[in-house]
Amino acid sequence: MSDKLLTIIQDLQSDKNLNSRGEAGISLGVVLRTLDVLNWSTFDHREVCPEYSVENRRVDYALLIDNAPQVFVEVKKGGELLDKHQEQLLDYAFREGIKLAILTNGGTWWFYLPLLAGSWEQRKFTTVELDKQNKAEIAQKLVDFLSKENVGSGKAFQSAEVLHKQNQRQAKISGTLPKAWSQLVSEPDDLLVDFLAEKTKKLCGHKPYKNEVKQFLLTYHQQGTITSPTADPKLVPPPKPEPPKSAKGTKLKAFTFDDKPYQNPTKSWAAGLVKICEILSEIRSDQFKKVLDPNFLGFRRHYFSKNPAADFPESSNPQKIEKTGIYVEKWIDSNRKKRLIERLADRFECQVSLDYS
Repeated sequence: MSDKLLTIIQDLQSDKNLNSRGEAGISLGVVLRTLDVLNWSTFDHREVCPEYSVENRRVDYALLIDNAPQVFVEVKKGGELLDKHQEQLLDYAFREGIKLAILTNGGTWWFYLPLLAGSWEQRKFTTVELDKQNKAEIAQKLVDFLSKENVGSGKAFQSAEVLHKQNQRQAKISGTLPKAWSQLVSEPDDLLVDFLAEKTKKLCGHKPYKNEVKQFLLTYHQQGTITSPTADPKLVPPPKPEPPKSAKGTKLKAFTFDDKPYQNPTKSWAAGLVKICEILSEIRSDQFKKVLDPNFLGFRRHYFSKNPAADFPESSNPQKIEKTGIYVEKWIDSNRKKRLIERLADRFECQVSLDYS
């Protein structure tokens, strides 16, 4: 990268009249000046050919290597909007089999791969913006894709193809990430739920139940806080979770365990707790004994024992869980029974939905 190129770019960036120049002024003062420092012989029509003919039409400049056109450059007046001119340039380039094309108004340079499939916009692989990019970045792009050395060796085209593929990859990722996140929070994966639960515990000292985490993710998603990575992100505070519905004074009519419905004939919380313990002892027979570990459920008070007379207070009302030899404490209020059921489901990674009122 030459100091002369950096100086030219700096001069153009400081030129307050650049956008008011006509097409001839942009051609002489910007395009040819830049091509000259990129080692093109601007006074040799065998290298830089003005008004290059394409089927009775003309392109402002064709850059030739060994008398074969390699790059088309179309020039517009300063400040001219380029969108309406790209179709014409790319059509010319496509007809001639030109691999690289450039559309510029002096301040903005759009670089294209004309022979690729897709819309005009999709064939654009990079841009130069004098008023938005620093001079080193601009100079590097001009050298990479427009210097005579790189065009002649084919390196300019190869680099352009690599950059275009990277752009396509990034566009697909940017367009898909919000969809992936949307699916992830609407149907949370256990790994995500566990990670968020553990992070919450580290921050506040309390680990939420899995169903609480899943409800939070679903609510957060429904609030419309998922945005595309390309959008300007706004800090949106998470919605305050609704307080859990109290079970005090209610009856447990029925429950669903791993999508299977169960009726609770007595409608008592105690009967529902025992029934759920029996279900867990069957489907988690090799793990159910973990309930005897005081730390397993995370409560200060323990609710399971093989020797209830010694482990439970005199006022307790334990009931044996069939086929286990383990007793569960029933002499607790309905809210504690509800929390115990939810904690059991969480620790054994099961889904339980309670119908009570």
